Amino acid sequence: MKCRNVCHWMTVIAGMFIGAGAGLQDYAQADTLVVNWGGNYVPPPPFHPLDFDEVANQVGANDKYGDPNPQGTYNGRLVDLNVPYNPYDAGYDTSATSAIFYGGHAIEWSDPDPGNPNTGFTNLSVENQGPSDAIQIEVKPNSGLQDYAALFFWKKENFLDGWDIESVNPNDLGFALRTTQVSNNKQTPDDIRWVVQNGTQFYVSEVVSGVKNNSEYSYDSDDLSLFAWGLYDPTMGLADIFAPDPVIPLIDFEDLTNIQALGFYLEWGKDQATQNGGVDIKIKEFTVTHAPEPSFAMVGLFGVGLFAVRRLRSRRSQSSAISVEQSPTV
Repeated sequence: MKCRNVCHWMTVIAGMFIGAGAGLQDYAQADTLVVNWGGNYVPPPPFHPLDFDEVANQVGANDKYGDPNPQGTYNGRLVDLNVPYNPYDAGYDTSATSAIFYGGHAIEWSDPDPGNPNTGFTNLSVENQGPSDAIQIEVKPNSGLQDYAALFFWKKENFLDGWDIESVNPNDLGFALRTTQVSNNKQTPDDIRWVVQNGTQFYVSEVVSGVKNNSEYSYDSDDLSLFAWGLYDPTMGLADIFAPDPVIPLIDFEDLTNIQALGFYLEWGKDQATQNGGVDIKIKEFTVTHAPEPSFAMVGLFGVGLFAVRRLRSRRSQSSAISVEQSPTV
């Protein structure tokens, strides 16, 4: 009788561990999403402008560049940590996955042509493309454009799958960005870089790639740890949106243990001041994945095993007590 009970519970415990182990293997293979921009966000008409403050930044969405603002030869949209950069109109679905994002852009002039406010235009918007929309970055100068940069990032408060609460482990992160269009007859962006806010400080990677049509750029934590990461403060002014080049390595990626925002950076036109044509990019998807922490599953697994062992001991203790009560007294 005793062997039957013990064998029964040992079988149950073994089954729990085998089953949980198989579940743990599946769990370890399934990455979770931290950021997942991509899908249907806006209805027709096609263009829904990103958020601009025309008074503060001297340029509006779908508007002319205009004359240089008081900050010098820079126009654009200042980075504001409290005001989202995503479209502000009622048609943009802010309840969609990773719909809320932040950022800004800057345009640097080499010959701003102050007497002609119609030198080129910008179109920064989310474009309706049916079931899968795109962030459009369109900059078309007539002359004098020297450099252009755009920054997009998602804050921790809007992270997915519980990562708005849990600490993000840099050793488990992966970044991916997919384009659907980069105009072939125009100068393409020189740079695509990744951006991380760690605590209150931003860091930017070195250049990870150029940008091409219908391409995906995907990097796991091993790749990210190989890049140089340097200080970056895009909130100080329009000129500061431009990332340092070259990046001065300051921190290892695995040491970014207080992640508060994740995003990407694009730059175009560097050393191409004499070439007109502009740029037209459509970003179809941006995702950040996080490998699940197997330690959580192991804690649960051993908890189940401990419960079963305690239950077995309890049943054995009860059986012993019953045996004592039933023993004849001498």
